[in-house]
Amino acid sequence: SRGTAYRHKGDYDSAIADYDTAIRLDPEDADAYIIRGIGYCLEEDYDRAIADFNHAISLNPEDTTFYLIRGAAYKDKGDNDAAIADYDAAIRIDPEDANAYCDRGDAYRDKEDYDRAIADFNHAISLDPEDATAYCKRGNAYRDNGDYDRAIADFNHAISLDPKFATAYFNRGNAYCLKENYDRGIADFNYAISLAPEDATFYFIRGTAYKDKGDNDAAIADYDATIRLNPENADAYLNRGTAYRDNGDYDSAIADYDTAIRLNPEYATAYFHRGMVYSRKGDHDKAIADYDAAIRVDPEDGCAYNNRGYIHWLNEDYDSAIADLEIATIKIVPAFVLLYMLKGIVYYYKDDCAKAIEEFDNAVRLCPNYATDYVNTDFLGDDELVGIVDEATELLESTAENSSIPKGNAAYYLALSMLYRNNPRFARQRFERARELGFEDLDRIAEHLENLE
Repeated sequence: SRGTAYRHKGDYDSAIADYDTAIRLDPEDADAYIIRGIGYCLEEDYDRAIADFNHAISLNPEDTTFYLIRGAAYKDKGDNDAAIADYDAAIRIDPEDANAYCDRGDAYRDKEDYDRAIADFNHAISLDPEDATAYCKRGNAYRDNGDYDRAIADFNHAISLDPKFATAYFNRGNAYCLKENYDRGIADFNYAISLAPEDATFYFIRGTAYKDKGDNDAAIADYDATIRLNPENADAYLNRGTAYRDNGDYDSAIADYDTAIRLNPEYATAYFHRGMVYSRKGDHDKAIADYDAAIRVDPEDGCAYNNRGYIHWLNEDYDSAIADLEIATIKIVPAFVLLYMLKGIVYYYKDDCAKAIEEFDNAVRLCPNYATDYVNTDFLGDDELVGIVDEATELLESTAENSSIPKGNAAYYLALSMLYRNNPRFARQRFERARELGFEDLDRIAEHLENLE
């Protein structure tokens, strides 16, 4: 029909107009409602689509396809429970319909009910063991549930059934990347792209694999390709911006974050990352404005509070810093070591030594063998220890996985701080711990322990 031709050309409005005419001419034509509903789905007007599917089902309540189509509309709308109810109805009518089990399995997977999803995919495979798509879908459920080896086995089987199944290679590549086997993952993405070179998602995910592998230039090239194929993809601009940031190209990063925000003004993650770049450039006012925006869009983003608190500390606005960091402590579960470290430092600068000690103790309790925790406990005490605050500042500006401080040294400095704070029992414990961890000057430790006798 002409309406179908319009739909295939992407002219959904003209297609819907033709289906309107068909329905006026024959209001009992269930297929016309179905086809018009599909047109509405393609325009993402799911409510109108579902209304048409309802009417079609009222005219022909025993057609399983109608329930499957309406279920897909509910699923695309985000109502997985309604979708599952429709797939249930289709299965009641035709319990041998493998597609119905596959579709219901997808809805269960979206609900993170992986056991039921896998059970449905199992049933679909038992009905049609040559269906590569069913193996691929079950592989996705295994992957999402963290069972990467079973996922890969299913993707392998899908590929054996259909060696040109680009999505199976793509999904297997994802599973390999989740196992941190980036080379095999990228090899699969390469082959998927050779089979479907116009699929923007394939380039996007390969770019993410390159980025995770540390190859930001290759990642940027893939995000370029993603944007060429889909210039409205805000996520591609965000990820490319992050790759530019990691390359030290802050201006290009900000330009990409600007575009991501223009495409999606409610994109909290883009505001957050742009704020990070402004912070690195030393533009604290713009950084705070972006963290404000991120918090406005997503008030539960504890990391935005943490980063804004950090900027307030740099601006010597200690009260605002503490207010933000206290909120971050509540919203980030579990709270991370650097958060307590930063709170301890801010309290130190506020001359509230009791609160500073409390926060450093929290850090030590959270991760008692973590070198930087011990170093940060050193910030309090005699004037001889005040300089360690500078070392803490450097640590906060580095990654949380800083491993440059030998644990023996950290335990030794902690012992000194306890000694200066008149806590000889704890100082002795820490000196002994420093010796166990390999502090380089054992004579110095022996001298301190002798003095503590």
